Amino acid sequence: ASLLQIQNYHCDVIKFTFSNIRLPDSTLNGAASQGFIKFRISQKPNNPTGTKILNKAALYFDYNTPIITSRTFHTVGKSFMISAIVEKNNTNRLPIKVYPNPFTDKAFFEIENDDAVTPPPIPAVFNLYDATGRLVRTETFKGNRFEFEREALGQGFYLFTIERKGKKGIGKLIVQ
Repeated sequence: ASLLQIQNYHCDVIKFTFSNIRLPDSTLNGAASQGFIKFRISQKPNNPTGTKILNKAALYFDYNTPIITSRTFHTVGKSFMISAIVEKNNTNRLPIKVYPNPFTDKAFFEIENDDAVTPPPIPAVFNLYDATGRLVRTETFKGNRFEFEREALGQGFYLFTIERKGKKGIGKLIVQ
């Protein structure tokens, strides 16, 4: 077990410290050497439309020099990621099950309790977004089960939507 310590320096910097995390070296075990942090930060109030919010990170492992991530940005007033999360009790919610997740080659998506497959089946649209909110793949399928093949998709964290007949399901997908 590792201890997570979070510090907010009130100067646009946040520090996550994991004590005794003990991840294996990536050259020895690539899959087990990866970590994940989920967090939410609100932007400063009253940012004018068009303001660019720049982001980057420095990852420190042991006493090695930091790994600097690519700089990303969000433009206030423009779509960044999926803009609407459908509430659980909302009748327009499309319940989705995905497995295995994380996956390596294939993942299966199942739409639960959906009557839109009775003849004739109504197509569903699957959209996959990368961590920056960029649409990376769109596929259409019929029925309640969809087999997703990785193909040339890189490792990482993705968000997906599945829409059919005015209903929408949203979820996360991790590619190893």
